[in-house]
Order: sequence, then C-alpha cells, then structure tokens
Amino acid sequence: MQPSEIPFRCLVPRDVDGLLLAGRCLSGDHYAHASYRVTGSMMATGQAAGLAGAWAVADRCEPGDIDGARLRSALTERGCRFLTDAR
Repeated sequence: MQPSEIPFRCLVPRDVDGLLLAGRCLSGDHYAHASYRVTGSMMATGQAAGLAGAWAVADRCEPGDIDGARLRSALTERGCRFLTDAR
C-alpha cells in the first residue's frame, strides 16, 4: 500500500454542522483505515481539526467552510510535513 495523505474533507462530517472529526473516527474505507490509524497520523488530524475549529469560531463560520489550502499552509508554517506539494 502506498502512503497517502488525509484530505481535510475527511474531518468534516456530512450530516452534522459545527463538528470536526479527528483520530480514528474520521471518514475513510477499511483500506485507508489500515494506514491512517497509526498514532502519528491521528495526532496530525487532531492538530488540523483544532486549528480549523479555532478558525471557524473566530470567523463565525462552519468548520467545513475553512479553506483546506489555507489550513495546509498554516500547518506547514507550524512545522507539519506533507508527502506532496499543495494541490
């Protein structure tokens, strides 16, 4: 299995407003879950969800309205590393 990244949209539940998911409860199939269930990946989803949640409160918007590219850039500035360049 090739390494992959977890898109921000996987942290946003489809049917619940005002919520972000992090850790093993994020959305993915069982193949993806086999690789993203490791501690390092789960810590990263927590950091991303925390930052996006703080922005949503500050901007008075839904967490799903946060721009994923802006989030990725801010995480990179904070020392997070990604497998690929921003898309």
